[in-house]
Amino acid sequence: MEANLDVTVTAARPIIGHSCPAAPPCSGGRRLYHRVCVAVRVLPVAADDAEVHEAAVKVILRGFFPREAYCVACGVDADAEAQRQLLALVRATLAEGASVAAYDGDLMVGVAVNKVQVKPVPGQASDFERFAQEEATALASHSLVAFMCHIDGMADLFAEAGGEPIVELMFLGVLPEAGGRGVGRQLTARTVEVARGRGAHGVSAIWTTEYTRAIGRRLGFTVRNRNFERAFA
Repeated sequence: MEANLDVTVTAARPIIGHSCPAAPPCSGGRRLYHRVCVAVRVLPVAADDAEVHEAAVKVILRGFFPREAYCVACGVDADAEAQRQLLALVRATLAEGASVAAYDGDLMVGVAVNKVQVKPVPGQASDFERFAQEEATALASHSLVAFMCHIDGMADLFAEAGGEPIVELMFLGVLPEAGGRGVGRQLTARTVEVARGRGAHGVSAIWTTEYTRAIGRRLGFTVRNRNFERAFA
């Protein structure tokens, strides 16, 4: 089955002075307004908190692999081995300490798995390229990470941001039952705050759905490249 994906590479820069518009105040009469304004707690994910990391893995399994457009196009949603390999990447990235998670009470309902990116030494592979070459042996996982490398290579975001590191919002997952509450937007906004606190020069993301592109527009991300990709599932 063919899937035409509208892929947008976006970046927020510079972090210093970057402002994210606040959520609109709640008002009566419209259920959608009520749902958007239901608050969740968005907290940093500690680099060494194994319990939280495993909760984040469960969110990615239910809220990212089966719902993200390119994951579905590559077949990640139906390939247990590809998921296992990608979850190793998720755990390694969570250990960098730049990710954030959203909670409804004590339940994690969303996570932004954020990768700290530095410009590779000329002639050396990036972290994603090394993972694609050495770890992503399943066709679906290799296709996804190779796609990420391809899109990242379409723009020099380090030059755009004016330095390194930058923080890449690698995977944004929200549980299906938590949809419609602005969880993805809150996770993205908090990602920008965390990146600023770490001294990052910018935040980048690859948006493959209109939902995520709307988050980027609302939070002031700038489109650096837009590409129509044809994939096969």
